Amino acid sequence: MIYCRHCSGRKLPISYCLKEDFSTLPVYSMRMYFITSGYILLLLNGERCYVGSNALLCLQPSDTLHILAQSQLKAQSLCFAPEFLNVSLKEAFVLSPDFDIQRRNMDYPRLNMFLNRNLYYNGVLPLLPQASQYVHQSLMSILYQLDKQPDPRWSCRARALLFRLLDMIEFESNRLMNPDSIHHPLVGEVLEYIHLHIGEELSVPLLCKLFHTNHTTLNQKFR
Repeated sequence: MIYCRHCSGRKLPISYCLKEDFSTLPVYSMRMYFITSGYILLLLNGERCYVGSNALLCLQPSDTLHILAQSQLKAQSLCFAPEFLNVSLKEAFVLSPDFDIQRRNMDYPRLNMFLNRNLYYNGVLPLLPQASQYVHQSLMSILYQLDKQPDPRWSCRARALLFRLLDMIEFESNRLMNPDSIHHPLVGEVLEYIHLHIGEELSVPLLCKLFHTNHTTLNQKFR
């Protein structure tokens, strides 16, 4: 829980750690750990799990975690209750079977990276270099707002940054959970670039130039 320095008595359901060592696990339902260097060996839901550098660990309330070993670990964590994103997002609602249906009508975030598991994805998300850099920069921007609270609108900026970060992580986790959804490497590379540069000016000619292709080929691959 973070207390607002600009509004007496106001507290927000989010916490962070700039130097995470996994010694104390938070109570919030959505837990995100970014490993920047070193590694950690875990017992995650009874299964041995290795998490190395440039990887995200996204945990849900029911996940159990035990530390087996770690070496030269450097990590940051961001943990929050769904209400931080929207006051209507109570944990019971997010964990209910009909959340995915109702959230489409209300345009809530999917939170699949925390809630869903399958053969390909167990909560550990390895990141490509560009995605890793984006996650690190976004996470540090969020942690700056939470730590410094530079003005009364700090929580609004932190929330907006978190929405963008979750959107990118959602894309990356979907690639693991649904490996057959992207049939051509070019499609995956272009989609990743779009997600990482969503706030910038994008165009088809620019994408063709960056990925050494032409309009016709790009159009065919995305059909």
